[in-house]
Amino acid sequence: MKRSLFTLIGILIIIGASTPFSCQQPQTQNSQPKTFHTPSLFLLSKGFENDSLKSAFLNFLDRAPANQRIAVIPNATNKKSKQVKKTQKAKGQFAEMGFDSALVTLFDITQTDPHKLQAYDIIYILGGNPFVLLDHLKQTGTDSVLIRLAQEGKILMGYSAGALILGPNLELMNEVDSLLGFNEMDLQNLDCLGLYDFVMFPHFEDFTSQVEGLAEAISHYEARADHKIYRLNDNQGIAYKDGKVRMIP
Repeated sequence: MKRSLFTLIGILIIIGASTPFSCQQPQTQNSQPKTFHTPSLFLLSKGFENDSLKSAFLNFLDRAPANQRIAVIPNATNKKSKQVKKTQKAKGQFAEMGFDSALVTLFDITQTDPHKLQAYDIIYILGGNPFVLLDHLKQTGTDSVLIRLAQEGKILMGYSAGALILGPNLELMNEVDSLLGFNEMDLQNLDCLGLYDFVMFPHFEDFTSQVEGLAEAISHYEARADHKIYRLNDNQGIAYKDGKVRMIP
C-alpha cells in the first residue's frame, strides 16, 4: 500500500514538473497597446500677436477651449519677475480666446516635477534665451517628458525659444551667435526635442533690421546645410499637424 502511494506521488511530481508555469497575468479586455501620435505643434515667433494667429489656433484644436488646462513654461528666462509677467500676458491672451484663465498655470520646471505636466491638455513654452531653456529642459528631464506627452496626443506649443527647442537642434542659432550673443553659457549639446524636422528662425525682420550681416549669415547656413529655413516674422506662426507644415498667415 505504501509503495503504491509513493509511486502515485512520484508520478504527480513528474507531471507537475513537465507542465509549464506562467506568471503572466491574463490580459483583460481593456488592456490595449498605447497609441503613439504624430506631434501636434503650434509654433509662433512672438506669441499671439494678432487675431489671425488666435483664430488659427482655435481651428487647430480638436475640442472647445473651455475646461482645457494649460501649463505655461517660462524657463527661457531665469528672472522670476519676467516669468510672472510673461505668464500673465499669456493668461490674458488665452482668456481672449475663450479659455478659463484660472486653468492657465505657470509651471516652473526647475521647481516642479515635470511628470506633473501629464495633468495638462496644452503645454505652452515661452520665449527668451533658447540655450538657457534647452539646458533647463535637459537638466530636469523635462525634454523626455515632453516628447512622451507629444506622442500621447498632447498639444505642445511655443514662441521664439519655446518653438525652437521643439525642433531638431540649435545649430543655426549657434552659427549666428557671434552676432546675437545668446549662448553665453557655451552650451555644447545643441540637440533639441526633435518633434519637427525643419529649421525656423523667429523675429526675422525685427532681428535682421537691427543686426548687420544676420540675414546673410542665415542664408549662408541655409545653403551649406541644405535645409529650408522658415523665416518667421512676429505676426506669423506655423501649424504642424499630421506631419504637415502650414504657415500662418
